[in-house]
Amino acid sequence: MDKLILFTSSFPFGNKETYLEREIDFLSKYFDKVEIYPHYYNQGNRTQREVPENVKVHEAALPIGKSKRLLQSLKGVFKGAKLGIFVKEFFSKKVYTSKPNLKSWLITMNDYLATVGSSQYDEIKGEKNAVFYFYWGFGWSYIILDFDHAKSFTSYVRLHGSEVYLGRSNGYIPLRKKLFQKADFLLPISVNLSEYLNTRYDVLSKKIKVSRLGVFMPSDLSNGKAIDSLEMHLVSCSNMIKLKRIDMIVKSLKFFDGRSVKWIHFGDGVEMKAIRKLIDASEFKTITVELAGSRPNAEVLDYYKNNKIDAFVNVSKHEGVPVSIMEAMSYGIPCIATNVGATSEIVNNENGILLDEDFSINDLVKSLQAVKFDQWKKKRGLALSHCNQFFNAKKNYKQLIRILKKK
Repeated sequence: MDKLILFTSSFPFGNKETYLEREIDFLSKYFDKVEIYPHYYNQGNRTQREVPENVKVHEAALPIGKSKRLLQSLKGVFKGAKLGIFVKEFFSKKVYTSKPNLKSWLITMNDYLATVGSSQYDEIKGEKNAVFYFYWGFGWSYIILDFDHAKSFTSYVRLHGSEVYLGRSNGYIPLRKKLFQKADFLLPISVNLSEYLNTRYDVLSKKIKVSRLGVFMPSDLSNGKAIDSLEMHLVSCSNMIKLKRIDMIVKSLKFFDGRSVKWIHFGDGVEMKAIRKLIDASEFKTITVELAGSRPNAEVLDYYKNNKIDAFVNVSKHEGVPVSIMEAMSYGIPCIATNVGATSEIVNNENGILLDEDFSINDLVKSLQAVKFDQWKKKRGLALSHCNQFFNAKKNYKQLIRILKKK
């Protein structure tokens, strides 16, 4: 029997990791049985999304509540967790010299100990001849440190930007090199990440398999046509946090007040109040702004399908390969995005506009001014074709299956 063990952060509980909803349907068709082990309940949310019939969902490994988690961490110590690996790195990396690094080390170690102390960990240790697929290089993946060379399974770790790029984490992510050495295969989601693994962590190329994420291309695409309306219609979609720099979009729109512009943002977060305040202070006269908040993914895609949108804007400080950009481009919407992470693997100056990481308001204004020029119409078709070529979920998930099955 082909059996896949999928380790997630919280999926299918709560509403995070929406991209896994698409991937699990695919995985379930190519494996006889799939078992999902979530790491924790995000904000305590135990609401479970539907999964295919041959998929079994286990309870999350980490309990809700600090005291329960602490007790489980102590249990992990008594069960023989590899605490010494963490202690060794504490001194070798001089973790104690940096508060952010010390905090990261403590949280990671405590979560690892609590994971080893869980009943789910005991079940996993008894698995034979299964494929272990860790969706993140955090959380569950640290149990790879416990695996010996006599194990009867193969481990695959999918890697996004946050688990790899040291520049995002004060130059330190706990036990990166050790974890990468112990895993059988690493599945970075971009070529950029693959090269970083090879050069920065000295990971052998033979254990790196680029496995891009993807989106399902719409069968009925009316939005791929050129925009004729005089109104400029912009869309953005992200969490409202500082590194997404949504305030830069608001500030750039001041230069367009006097023209008809509609901007809608999908997503919520801690910066929502500050962004609302900035919009109110701008007192726009001809610019319509809608902060739509968090919406189901299907609703966002439906908006792309049924509205004439000129451009998608993403000016984030950090990214991996944003699925939000893939989704927009799959509907023939060109993107204005910052050249960070591996964004340049999906957006370029032929199918959209790439901004420098430290762009100015004037740079963004100039990019938005280009939206209504004739050459922008050509970008719509190029955005669609590029997305279909490199980020078509059906193609990319079939490749993932070949990797997991070693075909």
